[in-house]
Amino acid sequence: MHYHIRSPKLQRVILAGDFNCHVPWISQLKLRPRDREFIVFILNNGLLTANSEFPTCKHQGRFTTNDYTLYRDCQVNNWVVDVAEETLLDHRYVIFSIDLSSSAELDLNTYSTTNYNRIQEEISATQVFLLPYNSQENTIQNASAITAWLSHLVHTNTNTSTTYSQSHWWTPELDRMRRELKALNLKMCHGAHPDLRGTAKERRKSYRKAIRVAKKMAWRKFITIERPWGKPYKICVKNKVKQQVLIPDHQLLHEKFVAPAGGSPDVTDSTSSSHHHDTQMVDSDLEEEDEFLVNAFPDSDEEDKILVDADTIVDLLKKSSNHTTPGADGISYKLLKILNKSQPHILSNLMEGCIRFAVFPMEWKVGKVIWILKEGRDPHKSSSYRPITLLSNLGKLLEKVLSVRIHDHIQQTNCIAKEQYGFMRGRNTEGAIHSLLGSVRSAHLFNQHVAAVTLDISSAFDNINWKVALSELARMKFPQWI
Repeated sequence: MHYHIRSPKLQRVILAGDFNCHVPWISQLKLRPRDREFIVFILNNGLLTANSEFPTCKHQGRFTTNDYTLYRDCQVNNWVVDVAEETLLDHRYVIFSIDLSSSAELDLNTYSTTNYNRIQEEISATQVFLLPYNSQENTIQNASAITAWLSHLVHTNTNTSTTYSQSHWWTPELDRMRRELKALNLKMCHGAHPDLRGTAKERRKSYRKAIRVAKKMAWRKFITIERPWGKPYKICVKNKVKQQVLIPDHQLLHEKFVAPAGGSPDVTDSTSSSHHHDTQMVDSDLEEEDEFLVNAFPDSDEEDKILVDADTIVDLLKKSSNHTTPGADGISYKLLKILNKSQPHILSNLMEGCIRFAVFPMEWKVGKVIWILKEGRDPHKSSSYRPITLLSNLGKLLEKVLSVRIHDHIQQTNCIAKEQYGFMRGRNTEGAIHSLLGSVRSAHLFNQHVAAVTLDISSAFDNINWKVALSELARMKFPQWI
């Protein structure tokens, strides 16, 4: 059922029947494992329940709700349980009306049937006319026009019929043998030819042997002399991660501890002295005057400087996977790569205009949310669900451009402490662990005690003080357009 509902063929869905399950927003009974699976099934497929709190059946003298009416992309009205009409079972009749007047939108859950060759031809043959990027209003209109155009290309060149992909080792000979074996099994089921049992056994044995041979031949074609390690090895070594240079223990010891003559060393925190200014709070005057946040940033002397060039867009798109699920607009990274290859100035000019005039279009903020129930959590609480939001890849590309510019500024000015390992280029958790172990070893040499304090802020991004964040950006002399 889950497979057929997720099929692009089915836009409107109505499921009505005895599911023998409970949902927390209708029934207050204790949830069972199958109830949790039923809840996940409803949420992941975008279904709505038309039931009221009125019970639909009476089992062993107890009123319960086991019958549900689920729908999608339509409207279920006047849902009632008929208590007057007697039935031969424990379940009551459920009466409702269906309204199909709402238009069904194209649901692009899978994009394997999108004809990207035709999209590439249309993009190459299209001459795009955009407004000059000289104001915020023009940038917003250009972003809306480009998003609508690309989304229209995806919708018009996507086949919504169900397609079944075959394995790479499948051959026409195997297809013929499977059809013959099915026909033979059908004759045996009808009982017309009882003497075919031995023949069917031999055919089945030959069919299985042919599958093994086909898989072996496909593997030999996959692993050749020219590429002995195959595609998986190529994928693993394509983007080599630069190994961080580990600091030797003796050098770390010399940097962190200085033993005075004739006494034990004075163990201090290296970050508290050299980076004390990183922890200063905002002045009280800042909370009263928000205009300081605007004037605090250095004046942009680089108005005419190109903020986003075509090479930056090419590098970012190369690192983006074609299999990343797109957002509600249906624009995938593969489509953006085709657009950037055919008309490279469109994306670079758009991203530069968004950065220069501080524009993040509303179309890029619309996301498709999928709710996943955490294992062993109470489904009655909202915190028990893990939301996954699929956002527009155009918005993600703009975020990647900003991330590159932010990291470039950090490397040029060294405004971030060297003890910061998270979200920094060339740094990782292994470096943090190595630094911690070096401190422990160094303190052990001087018979010192080591105390570690770990802090974890719940929902740190939601609880951040934006005035503090903006003042820190101003102190680090970030350009105003960032």
